[in-house]
Amino acid sequence: MKDMTARKCAVLAALLCAALPVSGCISIARQLSAGKITYDESVSPEQSALVVFSNTIRVTSYNGTNVDNKVWYPKAKIRINRVTLPARAATIHCDLLCDITRGRTIYHITYKNIELRFKFEAGKEYTVSSYWKGSGGFTGLENIEFGVGIWEYASTNPLSQGTFLNAGFGNPDEAVEIWKLGDL
Repeated sequence: MKDMTARKCAVLAALLCAALPVSGCISIARQLSAGKITYDESVSPEQSALVVFSNTIRVTSYNGTNVDNKVWYPKAKIRINRVTLPARAATIHCDLLCDITRGRTIYHITYKNIELRFKFEAGKEYTVSSYWKGSGGFTGLENIEFGVGIWEYASTNPLSQGTFLNAGFGNPDEAVEIWKLGDL
């Protein structure tokens, strides 16, 4: 009996050890594959803000000018973008593409041409991503609210600040601005 328990523990430990490096590799790969863009080279770093757009956000225009899709989204693939923007009021148009799981159902959320107006401050870092929050515990989320939020830190890991009930990117209650888009 002890031998069987020892084998089960050894197998579990091996699986756990194998899983940890993989999740670490995924996080590193996500950060390395993030696009690095400087929107206006003439603006000094002291007058700029770093804005990370998650892979659930596809930016289509910045202050009325369409973004260069070949630069922002090479090979027409959605990706995380780390963008240095001038620190000032900005109008960003974007699309939201995300999946929300509710029990055994997956909702594919697509919103087009969302307008975000926000004043980015010099020297600060931000993340723009989807958010969703709800209640219901382990039986499945109920009353799910979803939308787009801006957080005052830069992260290329969309679940780095999330919790089970406040998933997506981060806790919407900690966002500096949110745009609620709907409920499920």
